[in-house]
Amino acid sequence: MKVNRETNIPFISHTFGELVFFEKTFRKLKIVSITPEQGLLQFRRIMLQKMKLEPGIKDALAFLHDQGLKTALLTNESKPRVQAFLDKTTSRDLFDEVVVSHEVGYEKPDPRFFKEALQRLEIEPSELAMFGDNEIADGACKKLGILFVLVTAMKKKGWCWKHGKAYSPDYLIGRIDPESIARFLIFAAADKGATDKNGVIL
Repeated sequence: MKVNRETNIPFISHTFGELVFFEKTFRKLKIVSITPEQGLLQFRRIMLQKMKLEPGIKDALAFLHDQGLKTALLTNESKPRVQAFLDKTTSRDLFDEVVVSHEVGYEKPDPRFFKEALQRLEIEPSELAMFGDNEIADGACKKLGILFVLVTAMKKKGWCWKHGKAYSPDYLIGRIDPESIARFLIFAAADKGATDKNGVIL
């Protein structure tokens, strides 16, 4: 964890592992019985077995599509991690767009990342809601006029590499499931200029 936290470079995966983490760790611990490459490969095998969507998320995304809303995955991650996740969870078809920092060259909280999603989805900021677990990285969407929904169950204390301004959420949600999403849509529809029947949920 110490090596992971000290190695904060763009477009890497803190969860799926990177070779640099294993190279540094093996040097510190003087591990020579296996190579860093072998360590990373085994670690990713273990992580792949653990990959899953939280209960209710697939149903929530299907519910959104039933409402005529588009969905996008917007993530600060490496391309291999995102592809592995989508393949393992068979969830690629649940999203109209997938925007990965590793591919576009910038990441949240950079406003360009949110603008990329807006452009791909062909919608205005007032038609978009960002569901996320980080008041800095995800909350920065508010600078563009995007609703920020904080998903509290996904927050992990101390698991944040971003620095900057923390934004207060417009709405709190425990978990992403159809019931919670339905309640949010009622809130959003009542909020002037927010998501309506033609809007988009991210």
